Amino acid sequence: MSSKKLDVSLAKIESLKASSYEKDVIRSAFYNHLNKIPLSAEVQRTMRKYNISFAQQDIVVGNSQALQNRKNHYKRTYQPQSIEKNHTTRDTKVYKRSYLDSSDNKSQQLIVILQEANVLRLESDKLLAQCKDILVCCFTANELSYGMITSLITNITDSFTRNTQALQEFLTPFLDMFDGLHDGAKEEILQKANVFLQTMRDLKEIATNLCIKLSAIRAKSVLKQESGINDYLEDTIQKMEAYLK
Repeated sequence: MSSKKLDVSLAKIESLKASSYEKDVIRSAFYNHLNKIPLSAEVQRTMRKYNISFAQQDIVVGNSQALQNRKNHYKRTYQPQSIEKNHTTRDTKVYKRSYLDSSDNKSQQLIVILQEANVLRLESDKLLAQCKDILVCCFTANELSYGMITSLITNITDSFTRNTQALQEFLTPFLDMFDGLHDGAKEEILQKANVFLQTMRDLKEIATNLCIKLSAIRAKSVLKQESGINDYLEDTIQKMEAYLK
C-alpha cells in the first residue's frame, strides 16, 4: 500500500462520527487487517456499529457516508450520471491492484512497531478513562489534586497523540523499502522508531501508576488524604515535562 492510499484510509477513519477511543480501535484493526491478523469480537462490533468493512487494503464505509466519499472521490473525473457505472468498473480494478499489492510486501518489523504503538495507545486510553472516572469519586473540582490530575491526564493524552503521529509519519515512507535497505540504515530507522515507542511505554507506565494511586485513594486503603498524593503528582508531572521537552 502506498503512503497516499494509507493516508486516504486513515482519513476515512478520522472522518467518522465516533469517539477518539473507537477511532483508535478501528485504526488498530485496520493495521491488523493489513498484516492479516484476525480481528477480535469487540473490534468487529465497533466496525458494525459504524457500518465499516475492510476490502483488500481499503476501508469501506457504508450507507450515506460511503456515498459521499464516492462523490468526493470521483467528482473531478465523472459526470453525475456516470458515477454509478464507472464506480463499479473502477472498484474492480482497484481490487485487482490491491490483491497484487499485498501486505506481504511490507516490512514486518515496521508493522509490528506500528501495531505495538496502537496497542499502547488503546491500553493507555482505557487507563486514563478509568482515572477520569475515579477522579470525580476522590476529589471535588476546587481541590488542588483535581486540577493537577486533570492537567496530567491531558498532557499524557496530548503526548501520546504527538508521538503516535510522529512515529507513523516517520515509518510510513520505509514500509515498502525497509527490507531492501543496508544494515546501517535499518539500524538507524529502528533506533529512531524505538525512541518514540519507548516514550509511549513510559507514558503508559505513568498512566498505570496514576490509576493505581487513585484506586488506592478511593478504596481508602493506602492514601486517605489529598496531601498524600501531592508529592507523587508533582514528581510525576516533572517526569512528564521531561518527556515533553
